[in-house]
Amino acid sequence: MHVAFAWLRCHKDGLDDLEAFLRENKIITRGGPKFGVDEKVVRVSMLDTDQAFNMFIGRIASLK
Repeated sequence: MHVAFAWLRCHKDGLDDLEAFLRENKIITRGGPKFGVDEKVVRVSMLDTDQAFNMFIGRIASLK
């Protein structure tokens, strides 16, 4: 069984719009307000190729 979505939450001070921050770093997500939660939460689609998933992990790991 594969999970279709992952939810990420940002706890970093001063970062209020996680969707915009990730978009600036070439990571496409859906912002929390679209799902009734705050802007520090995003939903990431996990329905893609292994190559796309590995690229996603690499980009997330490189964020500062």
